Amino acid sequence: MSSNNNNYDSTNVTETTPINKDRESIKLDLLSCRSITLENKGSVARDHMANERTFLAWLRTSLSFITLGIGMTQLFRLEHPNSKVKTMNNVLLLNDNEDNLIRKLGKPLGATFIIIGILTLIFGFNRYFKVQIYLTKSFYPATRLSLFILISLILILTIITLVMVLKTAT
Repeated sequence: MSSNNNNYDSTNVTETTPINKDRESIKLDLLSCRSITLENKGSVARDHMANERTFLAWLRTSLSFITLGIGMTQLFRLEHPNSKVKTMNNVLLLNDNEDNLIRKLGKPLGATFIIIGILTLIFGFNRYFKVQIYLTKSFYPATRLSLFILISLILILTIITLVMVLKTAT
């Protein structure tokens, strides 16, 4: 048995996605991703279990976005255009143009949160397998751009939601 410096047994790893010496991006082939057995030396098991916990965090985050999207569509959805809504200490009659705009924007905003949740799940799924493959090659892929994009989208949606909620409260 030969092993490399990071205690990963190279004889137990399938070489379906080789990484070159320049650490270029590796191809993620989900059809060839099957269970692998690694010798548990050093931090091998800890690293892979941490990767699984991180995937579960991405799953929880995506489910939170989806739940938020469903709640958002229900919050701004009203059955009748002349309905009354009590918010804080005010009662709103939803028959003027500003409230109609808020009602019309509620559904697309909720759908956007649902789409962000689905994209977050896809990103977490992709990231899980990518990190797993890199760990077997004794590397760890740091991510920056995709997290920046996700945080930016969430910040924009949160600000839009805040504005909509504040408009309904006045």
